[in-house]
Amino acid sequence: AIIGGGSHAISTLASTPGASSMLLEGILAYDRKSFRSYLGISLEDVDAMDDFRYTSRRAAKMASEVALRRAMGFLPGNLRRMVGCIGVGCSSSLVSPPSSASGIGHIVATRADGTQISLDVSLAGKTDGSARTRIEEDAFVSHMVFRSIDLIQKAKPGDIKQEKSETHAGDSILQNDGTIIDANGVKEDVGVAAANRVLEGKEPVVVLLPMYKEGKAVSFRALAFSAIPDGSLVFPGSFNPPHVGHAALARTAVQKANSTSHRHEKRPIFMEISLTNADKPPIDPDTVSERIQSFLELEDMPKNWGLILTRAPLFSEKVKCLQDCVMGSPDRGSPEISFVIGTDTLVRILNPKYYNDDENAMLEAVRSMEGVNFLVGGRLEQKKGSDEPARFVSGAEEIISLPKDVRDKFRIIEEKDFRVDLSSSHIRAEKAKAATLSGQEEKG
Repeated sequence: AIIGGGSHAISTLASTPGASSMLLEGILAYDRKSFRSYLGISLEDVDAMDDFRYTSRRAAKMASEVALRRAMGFLPGNLRRMVGCIGVGCSSSLVSPPSSASGIGHIVATRADGTQISLDVSLAGKTDGSARTRIEEDAFVSHMVFRSIDLIQKAKPGDIKQEKSETHAGDSILQNDGTIIDANGVKEDVGVAAANRVLEGKEPVVVLLPMYKEGKAVSFRALAFSAIPDGSLVFPGSFNPPHVGHAALARTAVQKANSTSHRHEKRPIFMEISLTNADKPPIDPDTVSERIQSFLELEDMPKNWGLILTRAPLFSEKVKCLQDCVMGSPDRGSPEISFVIGTDTLVRILNPKYYNDDENAMLEAVRSMEGVNFLVGGRLEQKKGSDEPARFVSGAEEIISLPKDVRDKFRIIEEKDFRVDLSSSHIRAEKAKAATLSGQEEKG
């Protein structure tokens, strides 16, 4: 977004072959009313800000962060592109001859992970003894916009520095590299930092997206703004540990959702971990980091996936905080989210026990989740204390007697489409058994 001078940056980008692969939107907010409209603020909001100036780093920063949010919203089904989004704001006041004054410009570029670079520019009044024309000043500021884009693409998360330079013509440039997230947090392990943002109450939701090298997910980048596309699938769980069954259910759920969707974009899926639980202490950030890293070891994850950390153990809490994060939600109603659940979770959602033993209260609670539906994956279940063989439970029996409007919120994934007889608890038990045997052998 350009406020004032620097508009050549937009026209130059737009006229470059292949611009559609990079440029999502270019806005010239020349008038102050236009600027306020772009930011979604009123004149009263501006008046309430201490010492606000339309030509300032602060104004450029605000425009940059709005541009970033808008850019992320323009890529509803492409998480790989969303994680690389950049928003640029430029606020400048240029002069024209015969004025002897010097123009000034402030350019701020913000990356999806919160990395931010600012350039404060004081233009030389004259070059080679003669004053720049208005067009030449605009071209110079536009060049600084391109410079900010180049710098933000190369910047490493957590780098904080300040540099001052001067052009041969005498233009002064002050560069500040930093982050809009807690500066200490970005230097930590990405999982630990993301968990701390949630547990310390700074944000109710943090989204992490995988970064790829040669087609393989090798690391994660946490987004500065909690943002998920409308229509996303959310797979809640403790994932202790994540395993091939989780990956298989995620893939199947995405296929089922896309097969009946009228959306042009393929729907992404997020694995959601609540760091708090009503009956247990919060998950330690180091433990959260270990679980996050374990996802990178899984083969055959869906092509369009990410992770979400919350402090929302209850579905009513999940719905509220996640719908608040949805970008580009339709005007027709509530944002759409599809939860991917197992039959054990389905049973809990439909159990009147959790609604003061009132079945009508349970039904109304489910109905109240506007824009929400559920994809249910079955599992092998063994009744406690029973000698009967374990049987596969799909969830169909649990929903068959529900009123149609409630039943329609649940879609059963058939056994022929998904069945993996593996659980996290079984994996933990096998690891504990192996550790015990290993300890016995060492003693022996």
